[in-house]
Amino acid sequence: MSDINILDEVAEVLDRYITFPSEEARDAVVLWAAHTHYVDALPTTPRLAVLSSEPGSGKSTVLKVLRYLVPRAVAAQHITGPALLRLVKYQKPTILYDEIDTVFGGAGSSTRNQDVRAMLNAGNERGTYNYRAVGPSDVVAEPLFAPVALAGLGILPDTLMSRSIVVRMKSRKHGQPDIMDFEMEYDAEIVSPFGKELEDWALSNMDKMRLIDPVVPGKNRTRQIWKPLFKIAQIAGGEWPDRVKRSFVEMTREPGKEQSLPHKLLSDLQVVFTSGEGPRAYVPSSTLIDELTSVSDMWQDLSPRSLADMLRRYGISTRTANLPSGASVRAYHHSDLESVWERYL
Repeated sequence: MSDINILDEVAEVLDRYITFPSEEARDAVVLWAAHTHYVDALPTTPRLAVLSSEPGSGKSTVLKVLRYLVPRAVAAQHITGPALLRLVKYQKPTILYDEIDTVFGGAGSSTRNQDVRAMLNAGNERGTYNYRAVGPSDVVAEPLFAPVALAGLGILPDTLMSRSIVVRMKSRKHGQPDIMDFEMEYDAEIVSPFGKELEDWALSNMDKMRLIDPVVPGKNRTRQIWKPLFKIAQIAGGEWPDRVKRSFVEMTREPGKEQSLPHKLLSDLQVVFTSGEGPRAYVPSSTLIDELTSVSDMWQDLSPRSLADMLRRYGISTRTANLPSGASVRAYHHSDLESVWERYL
């Protein structure tokens, strides 16, 4: 099985049981599941927060299916803090925590769930520990680093949301494609082989994961969250580098906030110029619209003249760029856009 087919087939498996709010959200879950098999080669692991405003939206089903796609899955609902820390220390699990809203709500929850909160908030970075006093003079360091997927109602505290890739599930609408109920007795055997394929794929690409360093758009925390997923997409190749860009753009947009067309253009241009193997000094004007369309379909009818008019209001226009072949082209330059991104994004 080729690398690209592994992720494509996992996407098909998820679509079998879950109605996602968008293809971009589904792809983010696919990439997150794949990254859990590479966690030994990563310095950070983003939390996956599957949230909704009402029951019955499929968020628990996401965790049920992930249980058979990720390594050493532990369904951690109602787990105590000491038990969770011991699991992380000795089993290196992937934590799947349903009804996470109960950890952060209710009388006495902040005291009762202190160890759980510490692990969820700080355990996204390798080298983080919970320190516990033992006896009169000893201190024990308990590692916190482990991949975690969460599901719950409402929203989570800002400290956790800022460390998470957030999938906002919605109830199925009339006319959407039918899905199958996930029945563990039967469907675990269907899903499990794909988890094994992800494991084998990771083992054969672990060194590559340690070496590649894709450039991810956005600010520091956002880049840290999404970098493992950009790495997975780069290793997979094919359509996945474009698909992770689409997921990034769709899922890092503030909920309920529609960007103006020029602001959206600047945001998508930043993705084109800065994601991938490294920042690009320029992009030829002849190919830029196609590259923007790979980020968002909304640009597929954009004309070169309209693009030029929209960028001219920011003082941006094409300049000559010299190709490696010695030929010259008209192009938009990273150096011209950089100050505009800093000011408006």
